[in-house]
Amino acid sequence: DAPTFNSLATSYGLMTNYYAITHPSLPNYISIVYGSQNGIKSDCTKCSVNAKNLADSLEKAHKTWKTYAEDLPKAGDLGITYGGKNGYVKRHDPFLYFKDISSSKKRRANVVPFTQLKKDMAKKALPSFSLVIPDLNDDMHNGTVAAGDAWLNKNIVPLINSPALGANGVVFIVFDEAEDSDTTNGGGHIAVIAAGPGV
Repeated sequence: DAPTFNSLATSYGLMTNYYAITHPSLPNYISIVYGSQNGIKSDCTKCSVNAKNLADSLEKAHKTWKTYAEDLPKAGDLGITYGGKNGYVKRHDPFLYFKDISSSKKRRANVVPFTQLKKDMAKKALPSFSLVIPDLNDDMHNGTVAAGDAWLNKNIVPLINSPALGANGVVFIVFDEAEDSDTTNGGGHIAVIAAGPGV
């Protein structure tokens, strides 16, 4: 059901010893941009983290960042869900949990609707770091493997092949956690693919 995933894993790099931190989703997303779950153990919607994060490190190094979130209605929106039960959820958008970002309208402007990705690619204006967040249907949380694979083929394969990615660009395709029944090393054994000209 996943020819695109399988093709990318074969053509580029498949990390075979990668494990999520825990269950459920949010602590794993916080870990992606912070390095640990910072005490967050649930998919809380009102919790926050008062700590330095990847965005702070990037900005300190004069690098740029953005989140491209499917079904997010407008840049910087702090809503919890959009697009129905299979749409956007805040718990998959980790930068919005950090106080120094959520409290700043200017910094929240880096959290944009997914439709902005194609525009930035066309202008060759991708940031140094991008976090692309499919909705619950397209990330296979609520949708099928086939639907997620089709979304990957339609939206991420063009990114991997885009001149906007640059000669050393890398796209990491990462799952936040394994099935709930898989608690190996905390959040279970997950697939991670590294693809692009830099691989």
